[in-house]
Amino acid sequence: MNFLDKIRKLYMDNENISIYIRDNPSFCRQHNISNSDAIALSYDIQAGSYVKGFYENYARSIQLNGFIAEVMARNGVFDHFKNFNCTPTICDLGTGEGTNFISFLNAVRQEYDLNFASYGMDISLSRLDVAESFVSIEGDCKAPKFFLGDLTALPLTDNSIDICTTVGSVEANRGSESKILKEITRVAKEYIVFTEAIYETSDKK
Repeated sequence: MNFLDKIRKLYMDNENISIYIRDNPSFCRQHNISNSDAIALSYDIQAGSYVKGFYENYARSIQLNGFIAEVMARNGVFDHFKNFNCTPTICDLGTGEGTNFISFLNAVRQEYDLNFASYGMDISLSRLDVAESFVSIEGDCKAPKFFLGDLTALPLTDNSIDICTTVGSVEANRGSESKILKEITRVAKEYIVFTEAIYETSDKK
């Protein structure tokens, strides 16, 4: 069975592809594929699932991203940039299909009257393609510029982004946390906002 057929079968069987890749390093070596490329291909196969999940849990998604914006506002993040009368840069790292990021940007524009020069990065080209379509439907903000990249080696210069955000991106790369955190702190100029899973209160799925 070739690599893509195996990944597709895992997906159809509702298996966690990332865990399979992590626990079977010989699988990638056998097919001469790096771990990063394997993860990218597994996400490509799943493209569209985040948008589906967004609409299936619409109220929760809106509430979550509104809450993130509220916490940032409460801690003076938005006022900080308003005082400088500038357009801050923001980059969502591991943005997937942009579902959380667009919802967040909409909330900030509507509730706090702030617009960003926004960017979204992901390792999956297929998911970024979905993100482009999603923002054209749901975006109430200036569309982010999307680009390909790996969290463990960000294609960004030092101190180049005012605010770096993640939603579930670090947690999904278990074992690479140190590399990812080092990269994010390298490129972040002012703030980093992590929104990550809490195992103690989450269900098995």
